Amino acid sequence: MRPVVEPIVKEIEYSFEVYLRQSGNLTKHPEKVVLTGGGAFFPFLAEHIAEKFKLKCYVGDPWGRVVYQDGLKPILHGIGPRMSVAIGLALRNML
Repeated sequence: MRPVVEPIVKEIEYSFEVYLRQSGNLTKHPEKVVLTGGGAFFPFLAEHIAEKFKLKCYVGDPWGRVVYQDGLKPILHGIGPRMSVAIGLALRNML
């Protein structure tokens, strides 16, 4: 699984470097990593990232601010990470 996970880890490292180099962020440090997208449910990805960066890491819930019927929760949980961008745009009236 290492060949699949390492590019994701490298991208997170690069993002941290870019963020910390920006003016005003020199003394800041990320507190958590929120995974979204289809790869968010990749087995052990969140655990590996949390261990590697010593940060909290979890799969984001894009449905957190959306009202829906309780019966839909299992279905929406399964497709949630793949819908994060679409839901975010819809919540901002961009679609």
